[in-house]
Amino acid sequence: GRDHEGLWILEISDRLDGDVGRLVSWTLEIQSGVSAVVDEDDLSRALGDNVDGNGDLAAGDNDVITNASLDNDTDPTTVFGNLGVLWGADNQNDIENGGTSAGIGDRSVAFAKGGGGTIDRLLDVGLTSNGEALSYALNASADILTASAGGRVIFTVELFDVDAGSFKFDLQDALDHAAGEDENDIILNFLFVATDSDGDTGISSFSVAVDDDLPDAEIAVIDYVRIDETYGLHSDNVFDPRSGTFDPSIVALFNGVTSPGADQDLPGPIFASYGVVGFSIAEGADCASDASPSLRADDAASGLTTTDGTPITLTLEDGLVVGRVDGSGDAAFAIAIDNDGNVSIAQYLSLQHPDDTTSDEHISLDGKLSAVLSVTDTDGDTITRDVSIGADVTFDDDGPSAFRRGSGITGNEAVFVTGPVSGQLQFDGGADGATVTGISFISNGNYIRTIDPDASGPARRGDLSAQGLPLTWSTSTDANGVITALAVLEGTTTKAFEMVVNPDGSYTYEQFVGFDHPDANEVERADQLTFRVRFTVTDADGDTDTANAVIRVWDSGPELDIVEDSLVEEDGLRVLSDIDLAIGWVADDANGVGGVPGVRSVDFAEPDAAANVSISDPSGTLNEIYSNGELVSFAFINGVLVGYTGAAAPGTTADSNVVMIVVLSEEGRGSYDFALLQPLD
Repeated sequence: GRDHEGLWILEISDRLDGDVGRLVSWTLEIQSGVSAVVDEDDLSRALGDNVDGNGDLAAGDNDVITNASLDNDTDPTTVFGNLGVLWGADNQNDIENGGTSAGIGDRSVAFAKGGGGTIDRLLDVGLTSNGEALSYALNASADILTASAGGRVIFTVELFDVDAGSFKFDLQDALDHAAGEDENDIILNFLFVATDSDGDTGISSFSVAVDDDLPDAEIAVIDYVRIDETYGLHSDNVFDPRSGTFDPSIVALFNGVTSPGADQDLPGPIFASYGVVGFSIAEGADCASDASPSLRADDAASGLTTTDGTPITLTLEDGLVVGRVDGSGDAAFAIAIDNDGNVSIAQYLSLQHPDDTTSDEHISLDGKLSAVLSVTDTDGDTITRDVSIGADVTFDDDGPSAFRRGSGITGNEAVFVTGPVSGQLQFDGGADGATVTGISFISNGNYIRTIDPDASGPARRGDLSAQGLPLTWSTSTDANGVITALAVLEGTTTKAFEMVVNPDGSYTYEQFVGFDHPDANEVERADQLTFRVRFTVTDADGDTDTANAVIRVWDSGPELDIVEDSLVEEDGLRVLSDIDLAIGWVADDANGVGGVPGVRSVDFAEPDAAANVSISDPSGTLNEIYSNGELVSFAFINGVLVGYTGAAAPGTTADSNVVMIVVLSEEGRGSYDFALLQPLD
């Protein structure tokens, strides 16, 4: 370790007869600290390392200790330090850094070799990286040490004999540290020999601390799971109406539950499952070898009772949280979570829903249940993150039920703009029957909110827009109960989309303009926007339920067709105008002003003007062209491709050395103009 503080006793032994004396009091204070500290958090493939660290600020992180006067590179895992060599009078240094003529007019510093040398000491420590033992090698002049494992360079250390001597330590991969949820240090000690210019030597050492990198993780609630006591395909119940059975893979999760209850009011056990928990893992330099979510009962008193009022107690059994009826011990329900964050429920007994004013009441385990994510890296460090999910594990009373599953539509906006697309809002009217009585949008005021599933943090959510303008919405209902939702570009009457919903939940969706998608150069599923339509169903006695229908809109890109060849003749037509580029703009065909989004464009593909021009002749040997005996070169002038002669590119398209010009336009299907101003040889 770095600390060796305490009382030290000095014993003096007589060389001749072995008499031993002891000083009455003598202390040696060993100051804690090392020559330099490097942090595995800062490892970066972008800077040439083998792995990426987290760059986090977890407890235990150390600021990198290095010699600022020597350390002038930009790599945080490269540190420098002084060796503190006092050369004395024999300080001649004919060959700086790495000279092999030490002691013959040249001083040097080198790692101590042989038995008990630097390599022996390092081998005694038994360092590993990703479970593979480190090996060490010195260069010919013994001033560069390389540590490797499994074909990977882990670190290098280089010695310099300029001034008082110095060292450079470059960490390129992670070391295996002691296990534990902390960023502990490994201290590396290096023994070196300083040789002055007439061959006198001295030996000393320096040390470098390597700070561990912990994995990191985030866990969050992304949705809820709802089990519906109404038997069949309701809420998130995993029921197949064709076979009359529940999903066998979900049923199998609960095969080990003992003493499941039986309830004549609940037709057999029912099962539900949905993705409730989302998580992300930053493996860090040591990489994560195991990551798995689990459940935790935060309060044994569930707060729920059976229909007859008997309390239910939560217990943890083989990874499941089981709600057992006080007294009988029968299982009323059980809850499981899988490695993808899907939470599943098995319900064996009906539960009491205390609000008798509604037949569709939801009760939950709010404050009683958490999901816990444990991540262990390859050197045994384990971190845990948790999130309360009890409020998102709900038990639904009977009544009209609206379902988000199956209610949305997904497609390319290139299809959506060609005409109405049909969908069906999913719901069960229950015993009283129900109709769709209202729709709205998840909004920010009157702006429709959208989600970019590829983004994270604040960038994940925004306002739906088209042609650079946010969309505002309104709804109307006719005498037959048909609801029309209309979204327009703010401040205009330009329709963005229209959704017409019938009382039975059937609907049409039609899009009139392309939306502003966030990811440039990505189309289809890779650049997807989603927004949510919240719909309400009401049964004959006034009970209601709501759910979200998710509309997923994939981006469309321009479609390119074959561009016909055109011909100019030097003794005839030399100018071509508005030659069709055959571009299909599809949904994103707006061509407004004021910047992107809202403006389409056509540009040359390559930034180097000449790279956009290919030259050929019937023989297939021509690769350059001349005009009046001079080579034609190419350049851009304000976006116009110009062919010119001479050494200097023209300043304008009207200059006398311009041979040809090509101008692109985004109008219509895109077009180009070509003018041959000088003859070609």
